[in-house]
Amino acid sequence: MDLILRPYQPGDENQILGLRARVFGDADPVRSKMAAWKWQFADNPAGPGFIHLAEDAGRVKAQYAAIPTRMRVNGREEVFGFSCDTMVHPNYRKQGLFAALARECYARMEAQHGVRVVWGFPNEKSMPGFVNRLGWERAGSAPTRLTLPHPALLLSPILRHARGAGDTDALAGPAGDAVIEPVDRFGEEFDALWEQWAPAEGVVQVRDAAYLNWRYLGLADFGYRPYAVRDTRGRLAGWFVIRPMPLFGAEAMVLADLWPLPPLGDLARAVVQKIRRTAATAGSPSLVALFPPAWAGLTRKLGFLAVPDRVSPKKWNLALRRPAGPEASPPADISQWFLSLGDTDIV
Repeated sequence: MDLILRPYQPGDENQILGLRARVFGDADPVRSKMAAWKWQFADNPAGPGFIHLAEDAGRVKAQYAAIPTRMRVNGREEVFGFSCDTMVHPNYRKQGLFAALARECYARMEAQHGVRVVWGFPNEKSMPGFVNRLGWERAGSAPTRLTLPHPALLLSPILRHARGAGDTDALAGPAGDAVIEPVDRFGEEFDALWEQWAPAEGVVQVRDAAYLNWRYLGLADFGYRPYAVRDTRGRLAGWFVIRPMPLFGAEAMVLADLWPLPPLGDLARAVVQKIRRTAATAGSPSLVALFPPAWAGLTRKLGFLAVPDRVSPKKWNLALRRPAGPEASPPADISQWFLSLGDTDIV
C-alpha cells in the first residue's frame, strides 16, 4: 500500500464518483451524477470546492471535501467552508485518513483562500472524530419540525398512493393578503429583499439572487420549487422553496427555505396555511421544515411541532471549527444561527 495524499486535480471527479458509489451505493441517485458533482463543486458562485484525496496506486480511496459558503456574521460577510462528502473506501478505514485529509484541506483552505472557519452537520457517529481529532466544537442541535396537513393520510396507504405530493400547481394564487407565484429566475428584487432583511446580528448564509439561482434552480433533478410572496401592491415580500421527499414511508412536502420569516408576520401564516392545504390536497401526510431554534415560539404559531429525537428521521447537530481566542467567531451557539433545511441537505 503506497498512499499519497494530495489536492484535487481536474479529472479526478470520475474516480470520486466511483468512490461515492462504492461507499454510499444508490442511497442518493441524484448526487451520483456528474451534473450534480459539477453543480456542487465547480459551479458554486462562492467558488470551487476544497477537495483533498488519498490515492493508492493511482486510484482514489478517500476524500475530505468542503464547499465555500458566503456567510453574514454580525453584519459582516465572510467565507466559510461547509464540510461535506467525506468518504473512505471500506478497505482503507481505521488508518487515520479522515483526519489526515481534513488537516491538509484546512491548511490549504486557510493558506490559499483565507478560509479559517469550517462548519457542518456531523452525524452522531462521526461527531466524536470531528470534535476530538479535528478541534471542532458542538454548537447544539435543531429538531426537525413537522405539521400534519392531513394526519389521516399517515394511516391510509391507499389514499397516500392515490395522489402525489408533487402536484403543487394549486400553490400559485392568493393566500390571505398575499399572492404566491412560481419563480423561474431570481432577479435583482431578491437581492434588494436580502439586503433589506439580512440580520445585523447572528450567522446566516447569504441569500442573494446568485446563491438562490444556484442552490434552488441550478440542478432540476433535486426537485426544488421556489415561489415568490407578494403583497397586495405586487411588491416582493418574501419567498419560499418546497421539495417533495420520502418520509415515514410516504412522500412528504418539505419546506426547504422561507425568507424572511419574522418580517413576513401574518403573510407567513397565510403562506404556510396554503402550503399545508395544498400538501393535503396532493396527498402528502406531512409538511416538514427546519427553523432557527431561536424562533421556536413563532414556528409553533405557524403550526409546526418538534419531532422527538427518538422518532426523528434526522437530528441536525451543528458543529464548527473556528480560530481559537477570547473573541472566537462565529459563535458556537446554534441559537445565534439562522438555519433552514436548504442549509443542511448538501452533506
